[in-house]
Amino acid sequence: YVRSVEVFRSQLIATFYTMFVPGDLVGGGVTWYLLAKSREGGAMIAMILVYLRLVFLATAVPFAIAGMLLESRIQSPLLSGVLALAAIATAIAIAPLVFRRPAALAARLVNALCGIFAAGAARVRAALKTVAGCIETCAAASSGATASAFGYSMALHALGAAGLWLVAEAAHAGVPFHAFLWVWPLMVVVHMLPISFGSWGVREASMIIGLGLVGVGVEQALAASLTVAAGQVAVALIGMVLWLATGAPRAAAEPATQQS
Repeated sequence: YVRSVEVFRSQLIATFYTMFVPGDLVGGGVTWYLLAKSREGGAMIAMILVYLRLVFLATAVPFAIAGMLLESRIQSPLLSGVLALAAIATAIAIAPLVFRRPAALAARLVNALCGIFAAGAARVRAALKTVAGCIETCAAASSGATASAFGYSMALHALGAAGLWLVAEAAHAGVPFHAFLWVWPLMVVVHMLPISFGSWGVREASMIIGLGLVGVGVEQALAASLTVAAGQVAVALIGMVLWLATGAPRAAAEPATQQS
């Protein structure tokens, strides 16, 4: 059992770490460590975090489709094809974690992999069996819990797109709201990739390219991106304060003090 307050605190601390590690996916590893270090069931926590990441990606697809349909300037066969492939890949990845039949099939495939490893690889086989069990456990969640996960994720996307639109309005970009239904998912994907530290550079490039497709100048797009970055830094500072409050820096310094 993990309290929601603990999850929120761990997520804020992980946001602080994402300023210094490449990509939000690495930050997810920090969240896992903070939640799993004081309790058993680390594999299940890891699977839940993967599940939530996949839900977040899956629920971004409808927003991207709506944005492309409503904004004629970004409609193209290439973008439509890429979006279709992304939707198919996400659906395949998340189906075993939501539906019981795909979960059973995925569990059988994972268990079949166990037979490939020799007896000497007992730890690998045990890990695979744990993954198979976690997949089935996620799929066995109640329909209410699954609907809540998807509903909250949709709300986050809507708030994210609205936030970007407000930032662009402050920069006098003059872009309609529906354009950000497509720009926001682009930023979500870029932010997850382990390309740069704190998404610096790639966030700005994605904003310049995404908003440039709807006629926004480089200066205005860059100003909007830097405003978003300032907000992320502010949240990261909250995470730093929580990190200091947990005593983690003091705990890390104690071994060195004892050795000296």
